[in-house]
Amino acid sequence: MRELLRRAARRLIGPPQRSVVDEVGRIVGLPVKSAVRVIDAEASANAIEKALAELESEARESGFAIGTGTGLQVTIEALDQWSRSLAEKGILLVPVSAAYRGKLS
Repeated sequence: MRELLRRAARRLIGPPQRSVVDEVGRIVGLPVKSAVRVIDAEASANAIEKALAELESEARESGFAIGTGTGLQVTIEALDQWSRSLAEKGILLVPVSAAYRGKLS
């Protein structure tokens, strides 16, 4: 059961379910992280670039940020271009699982 709860708690969740999942995670001693935003809620290059800039700000403020997106072509292209600029900004793009380990947790 603990393994099942561990896996379930490590899933990305959105704001409506967050309070319940946070409470369950706290009770059973498991980490819970939520996505700050869906980067392509508005599927335009400009909106995605704005969402990515907001994720950068969140990462600078808290040490990490989690965003989600879809496989839309505009999303993939924006992420490709954005990811190429991260090293010069001092930002490391990592799998979401990294938010559960080490200094990111």
